[in-house]
Amino acid sequence: MSIQTNPPCIGGIIKGLFILDNEADGLLDEVTKYHCTLLKEYGVNNWNLFLDPAHPEYESAVTFARSKTEANLTIRSYDELEAFLKTCRGIACHNLFGYDLRLWKKLSGIQYDMFKDAKCLGTIGDTQVNLYDTLSMSRVLYPDRPLPNGCPDSVLNPVTGKRDRVGPHGLLAWGYRVANK
Repeated sequence: MSIQTNPPCIGGIIKGLFILDNEADGLLDEVTKYHCTLLKEYGVNNWNLFLDPAHPEYESAVTFARSKTEANLTIRSYDELEAFLKTCRGIACHNLFGYDLRLWKKLSGIQYDMFKDAKCLGTIGDTQVNLYDTLSMSRVLYPDRPLPNGCPDSVLNPVTGKRDRVGPHGLLAWGYRVANK
């Protein structure tokens, strides 16, 4: 298997920018294992799904993922995650700095730094990988963003039994904003 090195910008769009999300069994203070990590290359039908072969639902996850025949999908093990991330020109994720990078450090020992490279765009290990946190970007670019129409201002937390405030930059609000309720 060959993994490409950082590709250049093409027509103003970063070739090699991956949009991602992680799913795990808890928040940072309690997380013990990954469920899955999916990275999709921006503007390209190129998907990379990371799964743990020791996970009890590994085979059913692979079967489901392979049923999506329209996707150019590569299924990888978490042993390959750091090496793959170092081939990306950039990665973007909602709450990348608050959760996902810290999750990778905790579960896989992946080191990251926002200030190690001269342009302060981010590194994975010693490799420059532009790091984009869309939650931070939303808060900075539009700090007074209102909740979208129809979005509740609080939801019941099933663990605490208390109501939690819904922030205008969070995933629930963005789901309403783009009509994925």
